[in-house]
Amino acid sequence: MVHEPSLYTIKAVFILDNDGRRLLAKYYDDTFPSMKEQMVFEKNVFNKTSRAESEIAFLGGMTIVYKSSIDLLLYVVGSSSENEDLGVEDQPERVFLQLYYTSIMVIRSLGDQKWIIAPSVLMLMSVLACLFDSLSHILRKSVEKRRLLENMDGAFLVLDEIVDGG
Repeated sequence: MVHEPSLYTIKAVFILDNDGRRLLAKYYDDTFPSMKEQMVFEKNVFNKTSRAESEIAFLGGMTIVYKSSIDLLLYVVGSSSENEDLGVEDQPERVFLQLYYTSIMVIRSLGDQKWIIAPSVLMLMSVLACLFDSLSHILRKSVEKRRLLENMDGAFLVLDEIVDGG
């Protein structure tokens, strides 16, 4: 089943500290309507990704891309409906993320066949890269908890400018 392309691919963006505590979060749909559900989701994401070596995860029907910086973890969450069409949700351990300087390519390997996964993953990675670069700029190249907390108004402004309604 092929889904219609949409600009509304982002379900949430959040930043956690090294202990998994929320510093900044914005949700763009009703997938997690209450604060309690959001916090449980963030804890599950943190537990799955805090010690992982990759930069992409699949959890509960969501595609999650993330990046760590000193004492922060930045997350961008999107739907994995396009990835489910390719069978990625069934075997997330077979998904590999390859970063070549500025080129991003996500590949699912099935023997000799290779599939390029949905453009939504590339969109999520682009948003994450833009968020990190923008924060790096306003925080004077030091994307860390103390500086983020001192410049939280700028961080929310950056997030609002990057993502407009999902």
